[in-house]
Amino acid sequence: EIVKVETASDLMKISDNVSKGVTDYKGQTIEIMQDIDLSSETWVPIGNTSRPFRGNIQGNGYTISGIRSNDVYGGLIGCWASQKSSYIDNLIVENIQLTGKRSGGIVSTLWVDENDKADISNVTVKGTINGISLISGGVVGAISGNGKVQISGCNIDVSMYSGPVYNDNYGCIGGVVGSATDSGSGELIISSCIVNGNITTEQTYSYCSSEAGGIIGLSKVKTFKIEQCSKKGRVSCKAYYAHTGGFIGSAEIRSDSSLIISDSYVNADITSTCTNGNSQCGGFIGHTTGAGGNPIKITNSYVTGSMDADNKAAFVCWYSEYVCPVVQNCYFDMAKLGLSKEQMVCHLETFSKDWLSGNITNSGGLSTDGMKVVDNYVGWDFENVWGMPVAFNECYPALKIEDFEEKGEKEEIDYSEYKIEIYSQFSNCNIGVNQAFGLLPAMVKDGEALKGEKGWLFAIKDEQIAEIQEYTDTEFGPSVT
Repeated sequence: EIVKVETASDLMKISDNVSKGVTDYKGQTIEIMQDIDLSSETWVPIGNTSRPFRGNIQGNGYTISGIRSNDVYGGLIGCWASQKSSYIDNLIVENIQLTGKRSGGIVSTLWVDENDKADISNVTVKGTINGISLISGGVVGAISGNGKVQISGCNIDVSMYSGPVYNDNYGCIGGVVGSATDSGSGELIISSCIVNGNITTEQTYSYCSSEAGGIIGLSKVKTFKIEQCSKKGRVSCKAYYAHTGGFIGSAEIRSDSSLIISDSYVNADITSTCTNGNSQCGGFIGHTTGAGGNPIKITNSYVTGSMDADNKAAFVCWYSEYVCPVVQNCYFDMAKLGLSKEQMVCHLETFSKDWLSGNITNSGGLSTDGMKVVDNYVGWDFENVWGMPVAFNECYPALKIEDFEEKGEKEEIDYSEYKIEIYSQFSNCNIGVNQAFGLLPAMVKDGEALKGEKGWLFAIKDEQIAEIQEYTDTEFGPSVT
């Protein structure tokens, strides 16, 4: 059953119906039919922990703007209890301002029971999450349960700040998800997500533990995958125990766990400050707990930006036995991170004095210039997954899902606006096209046509040469020969 929403009043009625117990919309889809502005409304998130929302949302590419909430469970949805195949798709939420203790740009709290599944896809979130927060995420604040959650194709540009909490002993903040926990069999997949914006948490309560990550603050699920994701901006954590990671603040490791990061990158300023000293941060994972097995695998990924902590590792700060995570075809900018070539995985029992390398292949630090050379990336797919930008991302490799001009790409020119002229080759030398491009503007300006054996075609606009080709009676542009 489809429930169409066209106005702010329609959307507020959805929220009102759930909170009053009229309906939880189980088996129904809320379909957004046009842009909705809530900036002049007092927004109450859809659903709460007593009466959760159980439906789906189809955004149709429309925008919901101006959500302002200081509700404890802040966001578009306060509490979402997924069913066998629940989804939120193709929605833009912008100009959000959330200050609750558990906030998410789309969902504050997501419950997903065993055999249930929740998909959040193709959503854009922009705005701020700023307040005394325990758990905050750009898309979802907190996930709990043994089901499967997949978050894909999302663009998050949210400034996030979690201020001091004086009567609680933890805080989790992440660019996509604040925290994800299960009781044995949960699965979380985050793919094709682009995360921008600064992420900061400061907790001053004694013995407080806080986690900050560019993708997730705290992961306690059996299976976790990050695929084709990027994080830019700042990730900063200050607490008695501070754990900061470019992707994951802290991850719990179990003997049956699986944590995989592939085809992803971090270009961020990562900072960790422990008020008790001995702070640590990792380019991908800032901290791990637990023991047993070797569940972490990182492939075809890189880290650049900067790091500031007492103890730092390019990829992982490891705290689970002396078994090195599997790292394959991964690289980092040595100069930018302030690390030497082998400082990829640090064992925290000895802090930065013990560097693990047993399961690391084709990986290590490169110079800043070396990070921008395709041939240095062993085993990477530069046809379908990666590209080398002309200017985007400081010319470091970027994902094809991002919008940028690649090196070697030829910009299409509309030659209908250009004058096409033929000039002869220089009479005194056999000069190539690249050389001619640098020398011929003066010749064109002077109106000279130097004689020689070969001809050249010039595309001229506003007395500027756009392109030069050797004249061989072949098509030049769409219609000129």
